Amino acid sequence: MKRRQALKSTLITTGAAMLTSLSAKASKIEAISGPRAINSDPIPNKGEEFNESVVFPDEATMRSTRQITTKRMFNVKPTYHINAGFAPDNKHIVFATYNNDESGSALVRANVETGDCLVLDDTKPGEARFGGGGSIAMIPKTNLVAIKIGQEIRLYDIFSGEMELLVPPPKSKSVLKLSSPIGTIDGKSIVYPLNDTSYSWRTDTHLDPFKQTGVSFIQVDIKSGKSEIIFRDDDARSNHVLANPEDPDLLIIDRDWPEGFSAVRREYQNAHKTRVWVLKISTGELFEIEPENSCKFAWHANWNYTGEYVYYHGPSFDPTPEEIAKNQRISYKSPYKVNPRQHYIGVAKPNGDRVWEGHFPMLTYGHCGAHSKENVMIIDNLITDGYLVGVHWEKRNSDNIPFFELMGKHNSHYPSNTQPSHAHSQMSNDGKWLIYNSMIFDPAHVYAMDMSRK
Repeated sequence: MKRRQALKSTLITTGAAMLTSLSAKASKIEAISGPRAINSDPIPNKGEEFNESVVFPDEATMRSTRQITTKRMFNVKPTYHINAGFAPDNKHIVFATYNNDESGSALVRANVETGDCLVLDDTKPGEARFGGGGSIAMIPKTNLVAIKIGQEIRLYDIFSGEMELLVPPPKSKSVLKLSSPIGTIDGKSIVYPLNDTSYSWRTDTHLDPFKQTGVSFIQVDIKSGKSEIIFRDDDARSNHVLANPEDPDLLIIDRDWPEGFSAVRREYQNAHKTRVWVLKISTGELFEIEPENSCKFAWHANWNYTGEYVYYHGPSFDPTPEEIAKNQRISYKSPYKVNPRQHYIGVAKPNGDRVWEGHFPMLTYGHCGAHSKENVMIIDNLITDGYLVGVHWEKRNSDNIPFFELMGKHNSHYPSNTQPSHAHSQMSNDGKWLIYNSMIFDPAHVYAMDMSRK
């Protein structure tokens, strides 16, 4: 394959309480019950060019925002992993588009400045389809995108359109589960987890919480295609790998353990074992990113922009005000709209030393992205419902509460915890663009917010 190397928002200083109040006052969009809507917009064909974008002011900050997609049912960009969203020119991204599991799909390159799109490839009904989220990742310092489709991994040059099958599907009828690929920062290789057995995140978690599995973390040299197992875990399974933005020898990996795997309950063993680890590839050393909280199952993690820190967050086992009141037989009415679950947000060094961990009273499910120019974690919920917020964790007050910067509003309501509805925000390396998904009822679309004008 021919490869070409290419190279004042409002600062909320009153802490989590004010932002939680802001979220509570905001109108909340509830999920539609019943069957999902049917969208008849055709899937574009390979080589097709289109521009269906619209530009509007962000609802919360008035920042200029481009809705890149306005048609079809699902339009899904890469997940929240740092450096996996943008090409080196800081303006081209890749997303998948489809209508449902039975329809065809397309892999699309988009220019966030203009909204111009080009279909790199398509699939027909009945074939394995392109999916977004962790299935897609730009390879740093290259114009290549890695895409998991079925049980294979392809590489596409997003400008020439050339494709190479980097990881072919298994020759036998295998039950292996190939998970999200990621590109190392030097642009030379990809890494992905290969689980011993296929599994369902929801069904197996509860119906078979002790299901036997193991996982191999595999690194593939892009130039030669040579692969090797860089770490083997006989007792866990995995879905996420995150490449350090400065050191190609360091990875964040997750390790999901029985009993429970991805379910987080006090009575499950997995919740009391650390999920997030840093792997040093050359030596095989593992460093535990252990939360201070008694719940060790951090939902998500990320690197900061220099690779010097690990961001993480997860649900807390600390008692809620209702639980405390009940134990003391005190009548108590929660000030929140829903019964709260506490949670934590933290920062650690790659060797596992904790730098800061904040505990918060009201959890709204979300993720921890990373600012590309500052030590700021970008969350797409967690503290607020439907807002993109920067956590300035180095700027904390006397109560150890960080400053929170309101960046914008994504509005997604996360129906049924489906991936296309996850905002999964990512920032371009020059700090100008923040891209995110939003699924307001149906369908799911891709947005790009101009962060250069404050």
